[in-house]
Amino acid sequence: MLIKRCGLIILEQRTATGGISLLNRAQQGFSYIELLVSLLIISFGVVGYTELISRVKSTQHHANEQLQAILLADYIEENNKINNSLCFKTVNFNKSVTFAP
Repeated sequence: MLIKRCGLIILEQRTATGGISLLNRAQQGFSYIELLVSLLIISFGVVGYTELISRVKSTQHHANEQLQAILLADYIEENNKINNSLCFKTVNFNKSVTFAP
């Protein structure tokens, strides 16, 4: 027998005495406890996922800063090598310093 409750169609089976069987009554839907437990599990999953994303972004930012520092140090080192090779051709302490043209 189909019965409409709160917009849902529920199939109920009547026993020989006319009552609703307990097995079908237990299978009609979720209880509030089951709903709360499932929401709790889902909320833990969402919180864990957001924490994971936050840590990944933080680690990525830190790695990006380290990369920028390495590139800057490499750039400064290369400029120092170029400047040193262009500024002084030879240095003789017995005579005066000769600058490159």
